[in-house]
Amino acid sequence: MNQCPPHLDELYNSGQLIIDAGLAPETKCLRQANGKVKVTDGPFTEAKEMIGSAFLIEARDMEEAIQIASLHPAVQIGAGEQFGWGIEIRPIHYFKKEE
Repeated sequence: MNQCPPHLDELYNSGQLIIDAGLAPETKCLRQANGKVKVTDGPFTEAKEMIGSAFLIEARDMEEAIQIASLHPAVQIGAGEQFGWGIEIRPIHYFKKEE
């Protein structure tokens, strides 16, 4: 982790990072059950790998997203390979259109 800051600085300085956030271990899961919202402790969404953080970037297309995401320490630090660190890129689709 102490090797991350220089790579994060490069990512931050790209000017295209909007949010960079680590995920807390506390999780709540909301689902509808019998017509009511039920709140339970989680996590319940199954994943083969642990999700440690999320970051939001603004990019023209997937190629630019790859270029920017490649600055992240998860794929820049050699130890990341040992720990199985990786980045999954998903485009975001906004539901409410700006007026």
